[in-house]
Amino acid sequence: MKKLLLIAVAMLFGSQALAEEQTEDRGWYHDRDEALASIQTIAILPADIAVDTPHAERAAELIEAQLAERLAGLGVEVLPASVFRGLNYETKVALGGYYDPFTGDVIEEKLKSITDLTFREFERLHDFQAYFRPVVSVGAAPFSYNTASWHGIEESVTGKTGFWAGTDGYGAVPAISLYGILFTRDETTYFAHPGGIQLARLISGNRFNPVAPELLLADDAKLINAVDIVTAPLLEPMLQPEAQRELEKQQRKEARKAKRRNSISSRADRNKDAADEEEEAEAEADDEDKQ
Repeated sequence: MKKLLLIAVAMLFGSQALAEEQTEDRGWYHDRDEALASIQTIAILPADIAVDTPHAERAAELIEAQLAERLAGLGVEVLPASVFRGLNYETKVALGGYYDPFTGDVIEEKLKSITDLTFREFERLHDFQAYFRPVVSVGAAPFSYNTASWHGIEESVTGKTGFWAGTDGYGAVPAISLYGILFTRDETTYFAHPGGIQLARLISGNRFNPVAPELLLADDAKLINAVDIVTAPLLEPMLQPEAQRELEKQQRKEARKAKRRNSISSRADRNKDAADEEEEAEAEADDEDKQ
């Protein structure tokens, strides 16, 4: 159960305990090369989908499969999430599950026993040095006018585009992200990084309306993109020069957009949109010339 508590701490990312240890490299809490040198095999844990959607199981399977492909790119062996999931199921059956047969409520003590036993047996049966835990949950994304930006992506807060799609306000809106945490068997966090997936609510008038459950985690492209964002700091030094240049170009583009949004302080600034778009095109052209 300690490892589940570790995940809850790691998801905070901004907590003092982790922030004080984080290095300058994105997402890393230890030297990247030293951390990876100590790992020959990574065990992927089943994705925890803390979002109410009928697509949760399918989304978990897709995320786990994509992570297995990316992590294999590190040159390590990968134990897929299905291995841990199968053992956890066998343990639940052997111990009679953890739901109260009369109320249907979770019996916390039994859940803890099953979780602890699964981890102990998993570590006894398999030779590996680190876990990778994917968690999908809802957080807050800052927005200005019609654009919310968080964890490497942007999305319209009204679900619309164009001049009439904007909103005059700014603040934060509920948003869904994938969090990836790499930690050792002795519970040392090596790496933790988020990737945005989609907004959980959209603005209509002066209200935040929830996105329909059937539309949450339904877009495979968004899920795959989130996996790419989460694993980018793991794989960046291993990218080919062309891919690295494209990544750096996108990062510069996002930095310019963020700087422009932060400078907006009044409605009159909307008049600058056309000039800003022209400036953005010129900057991208410069990037192409540099490459």
